[in-house]
Amino acid sequence: MRNMELSQARTRKTLEFMLSLDALQPELPWLRTVTTANGRSFSQPIFGPDGREDPMQSQRVEFRLLTNAEARMSELLEKLATK
Repeated sequence: MRNMELSQARTRKTLEFMLSLDALQPELPWLRTVTTANGRSFSQPIFGPDGREDPMQSQRVEFRLLTNAEARMSELLEKLATK
């Protein structure tokens, strides 16, 4: 449980830092609605060649931008099908 807490804390701090960058301020309202960040060390550790977990490599944060790309692709395919 402690590792999960550390992973979540690392994720929060990384996301806070990213959202505080001056260059991203104009896009901040949009970024808050489409960005997720997940700690991966607890649920998806990285293993070294010897088969043991590599703690330094495992400590990472994954960012994702949520999009409606699938819905948009469906719309485009429907339009193409009706032509």
